[in-house]
Amino acid sequence: MTLPEMTKSIYPSSLLKTQEVNTLLELYQSTGELRYAEAIFQKYYHLVYGMCLKYTEDKALAYDLSMEIFEKLIFILKTAKITAFKHWLFKVIQNECINSFRKKEQTRKAFDQWKKEFEKNIQSYVENEGFLRLINRGLSIEAQLEEAIHQLPETQRVCIELFYFEKKSYKAIAGQTGFSISHVKSYLQHGKKALKKILTDLNTNP
Repeated sequence: MTLPEMTKSIYPSSLLKTQEVNTLLELYQSTGELRYAEAIFQKYYHLVYGMCLKYTEDKALAYDLSMEIFEKLIFILKTAKITAFKHWLFKVIQNECINSFRKKEQTRKAFDQWKKEFEKNIQSYVENEGFLRLINRGLSIEAQLEEAIHQLPETQRVCIELFYFEKKSYKAIAGQTGFSISHVKSYLQHGKKALKKILTDLNTNP
């Protein structure tokens, strides 16, 4: 079931049409019930997906990016002070699309650097049993990192992405997600440990 179908089943489309977004936002912020956030996203899904498609020019990538934006909205909408929702959402989508390109570019640069190191030290890499397993599995460094991050719990994944890829401060992450600064630091610390273990397992398990 897709997200639009899921939100329709949780929150009937007839009710979606009659509820103003400000009302849904107030309900979500006062109750914390996810169905209100889902209702808001369903109401503006066409805008989110349409803008993502414009930026990515790929339907599958646009859908994935739309889902990532929804996951972040779940946190952001809890405490956001919004006056003109559609304009605010437009800026959020725009920023997320730009950040998505930046993350891909940073990952690509890291991968290019790894390839250069590989070419310089090909003999030592070839002699490394763990590396040979990775080659046999067909996993690039880029794929490993993406796979590892997606295995993290959502709280850790969100903080890792905001801190390392989007260069957000602890305070900025706390403001965006609704986490306390101490929780942000904790999620980052545990997330880094979890990433190290996942990447180690990828390099050692056949």
